[in-house]
Amino acid sequence: QGGYLQMVVSKDKGQTWSRPRLIRRNEDPRVTYQVANGMQTLSNGDILMPITYCRVPKVKDPKTGKEKYDTGHADYRREVTLLRSKDNGQTWTLEKHPEFPQPWFQFGRLVETDDIRLFMPGDGWFLVSRDFGKTWEPKVSMGVPVECETNIFRAADKSFVAIIRQQHGLGPRRQFITTWSKSTKRWAPYRFIPVQGKMPDVLVLPSERVLLA
Repeated sequence: QGGYLQMVVSKDKGQTWSRPRLIRRNEDPRVTYQVANGMQTLSNGDILMPITYCRVPKVKDPKTGKEKYDTGHADYRREVTLLRSKDNGQTWTLEKHPEFPQPWFQFGRLVETDDIRLFMPGDGWFLVSRDFGKTWEPKVSMGVPVECETNIFRAADKSFVAIIRQQHGLGPRRQFITTWSKSTKRWAPYRFIPVQGKMPDVLVLPSERVLLA
């Protein structure tokens, strides 16, 4: 009962893993913690992990008799906070950021640039920090007509590329769209890619190949 986070560690490049270790628990049985793929080691050595604190009451649908989420309930919460470790994941500190848009279900990898800007994707928008995630600037829209799970990566030419799941309205349900920008100030008109799915995870390899899961 209650939300909790566990961590496993590998010391042999992922061949074997430790037993799970509890790093955070919430005693409220209504709470869950959601972590997407945002854990990142920053250039100053900190490890930053965005987590979403979720408390979503359920009610019975009068038409079907089945339970459904009640996002209009007074107890409804989806709030993004940050866990930070300064000792290689041994201990963690919770950071709350009143500047974050709420409610918000965070998803997507953190991207740190050479000038120590840190980008955190939202739902067709992103946030920027210039002090290793201690404070964040207001959200910046990518100019796409959807608000859904977004991931950002840097291409070989250093441009920013976003992969976004569109839920409905533009085309087939859950088909991904993409857009890109040289500076993040102006983004190219979106276009579809021939892939459908949920929560696009993107990994750039040292060879500059890009994997989309």
